[in-house]
Amino acid sequence: MRDDVEEMLNRDHIGMNLQTSSSAIVEAIPRAFESYLIFLPSSLVCLSLEDNNLSNESFPMDMSSLSMLKELYLDGNLLVSLPNWVKSLSRLEILSICENFGLKSLKHPPPTLKELRYGFDGDGEVIFNREMSPILLSRCLRFIGLGYNVEGMVKEEDMRDVEEKVLRSLGWGHLVNLDFTKIQPTNVGGERRVKMVYEFGIFSTWYVGKGMPNCVSDIRWEGSSISFTIPSSPCNLRGLNFFCLFTSGDDKKLLAYISKIRISNVTKMCTWIYYTSGGFSGRREGKTYLSHWMFGKNEMEDGDQITISLLDYYYHGIKECGVSFVYDEDEDEDVLGYYKSWNHIIGGDLSPFQSTTPGEYFLQRCRFTGVAPGLVFGYRYV
Repeated sequence: MRDDVEEMLNRDHIGMNLQTSSSAIVEAIPRAFESYLIFLPSSLVCLSLEDNNLSNESFPMDMSSLSMLKELYLDGNLLVSLPNWVKSLSRLEILSICENFGLKSLKHPPPTLKELRYGFDGDGEVIFNREMSPILLSRCLRFIGLGYNVEGMVKEEDMRDVEEKVLRSLGWGHLVNLDFTKIQPTNVGGERRVKMVYEFGIFSTWYVGKGMPNCVSDIRWEGSSISFTIPSSPCNLRGLNFFCLFTSGDDKKLLAYISKIRISNVTKMCTWIYYTSGGFSGRREGKTYLSHWMFGKNEMEDGDQITISLLDYYYHGIKECGVSFVYDEDEDEDVLGYYKSWNHIIGGDLSPFQSTTPGEYFLQRCRFTGVAPGLVFGYRYV
């Protein structure tokens, strides 16, 4: 088979390097490419089809004969979505699909995947099968789109598109009538709309706001940490909101970012350290960071001793923090049911993010991506 394939490819001036050992590698520069893929040996382990102007229509519908394939490189082509035949590769561990300028979605790659390298030129969406564990997920640096959604891992949504019932369920009722059509200034003179980011069971956003909401009436502080006891209530506590308000008292530009937030339930010996991906640069008007932590059952209860700390932050101006509690309500519909269904959230399976200290979890996006958030995603400016 090897001789037949090489003879065909040489006849049509298609370069190919074949190895059919355990480290098999194929590099092809195809012309009428779909005519030759069916002749690839079934023992193939690694296939590179980079920089060949291949489209989704360039491939046969069925490539199940490549049952041993572990690595596939599709960079530098014209793909708009994941080719269907890739989804059937039952042993694929590494998939690279960078620099496909029209790429908009990657839906249901093989569940055996351990590493995915990709990039969207603008907004895009990745959808994994629910049974997949966190994988090494790397975005190409030149493709930093405005939207970033990986089903079950991270979701970014324009605040104008978030349903009112979701905002109210989060205890964000004060945002319902906020005008999110206003474009927010950035540090580079560009424009970015207000986003809601969801990951690890945590919702977060930055928005223009000069005052602490009325719902934050009991727990406020100006330092970098606070300890308090959860008050008694006849309702079940299902989450808490953490606010951080930044204002400036002079004419200088207001600069701030929050890198890490640590919330510890001292009573239950659980600690969650959340690596945020946000910051801002703007004028003198106040800016507010808001996050809702959607805790699982029995993770936060009356009488528990809680500490909240900002571990890594910077700001020029005045900072005030606050906490409000969100309790169960009598609702016919579980408004947050979709978000609760994700696997790797607080109250779910956080084992891939546990540190060497029992009960401590590093909720860091780079544990999905494999690279530091600041290098790939940058800080989010609003």
